[in-house]
Amino acid sequence: MFAVVVGPAENVTEKRDQLAPVARVVTEEQGGAVAAALGVKGYPAFALLDSSGSVRAAGTMVQDVSMASAGAA
Repeated sequence: MFAVVVGPAENVTEKRDQLAPVARVVTEEQGGAVAAALGVKGYPAFALLDSSGSVRAAGTMVQDVSMASAGAA
């Protein structure tokens, strides 16, 4: 799992620490490079990446990516 926590590092420490045991976590400021590369338009945001790292589905609800995942089976 991959997570992006957005905000000043000193303000998102708790969120980053909660996610760290289950995800690779990137912390960046609003409008950062990772969020821009994933096409994030709002928060929370979810994305489903394929094995090559291309975005297969994205949205602001888990269902946006879970439906795409189910369709890939």
